[in-house]
Amino acid sequence: MFELVSRRHGSANTVVTFSEWHEVFPNAGYVVSLVDWLVHRAEVIVIEGESYRV
Repeated sequence: MFELVSRRHGSANTVVTFSEWHEVFPNAGYVVSLVDWLVHRAEVIVIEGESYRV
């Protein structure tokens, strides 16, 4: 995931949705680095409610 984000950084839009970050990234260090990279110059939109994908 970090490799994908780093390749797209500054050249393309990226949308990331996870409801359970700890299941996708069990190591907290990876999450901190990835979120830091993602929110740099980002617009964060929090959408609350039931997921229609379930």
